[in-house]
Amino acid sequence: MIRQSRYKDFELFANEAKARFTNLRDADERANDFAEIYSFYAVKGGAMGGVDKRLVEVFFGNRPIDQIQTFELQGDQLPLQQHKTLIERGVVLHYQRTDAGTVVCTLFPANTMDLRQREDSIILDWIKNPKVLQSRRKIKTHWRAFISYMECTSVDGEPTVLDIIRVANLRFTRHLVIDGRIAKRKVVVAAEKILGYTLTVGLSGFLLLLINMMLPSGETEKAKAEITTVSRQLSEENEVIHAQKDNITSLKRGIDNIQKTECEGSSPANKRSPHDIGAQRR
Repeated sequence: MIRQSRYKDFELFANEAKARFTNLRDADERANDFAEIYSFYAVKGGAMGGVDKRLVEVFFGNRPIDQIQTFELQGDQLPLQQHKTLIERGVVLHYQRTDAGTVVCTLFPANTMDLRQREDSIILDWIKNPKVLQSRRKIKTHWRAFISYMECTSVDGEPTVLDIIRVANLRFTRHLVIDGRIAKRKVVVAAEKILGYTLTVGLSGFLLLLINMMLPSGETEKAKAEITTVSRQLSEENEVIHAQKDNITSLKRGIDNIQKTECEGSSPANKRSPHDIGAQRR
């Protein structure tokens, strides 16, 4: 069966992943620099114990970036001073084999507790036939995106112009996962706007050409003026529709945030007595 053949091809890739990605790291000076700081892993079965045969994860690990002191609530007692270590997690290149045997390749950005990217992840590639993962060219393409994303999202990254262009291209042409949802690709959104504008302007031009060819000269100017007015109105309506769509999206996101805040605020762990609040302010 084709599906079983895909399973075997992915298993072959998974078995060779550690050696192949380690070789890529050894040949990449920037990757070696990151590996000294974060450590580097290429794990068949995923980072959580390596037990899921549908996963391969390539990633830079966690590392401390700072030490801070904070006051933390201790139940009903006064807040106590705490020492906290701030951690940064490196970029993850995640290969997930689906039940159909296809493979979803996803990039997760480097982040800290307070510094995060707009996107949760980038869907780098959707591979219908896992056999192509045997191609050195395919893996090298994923590797370049992996390193560029690390340079652009790490707190100590030093991205080159090529890194910035590569990551900007990924964010523009690939699906982004934002707030847990797959967003429409920006290139598609841009193409829709261009197409809508082109159709509006193109239709107007076509109608004007017909007027010049078919109507008497006395009625031509009047018809042209009406078409120009209608065209302008269509453009304005199109802008209003897009603005309303954006407003609805923002409003929905605001409602979701409010509901989330209310849920968190209603939990017993988040409730404070007036005495606690006063002690914290002092």
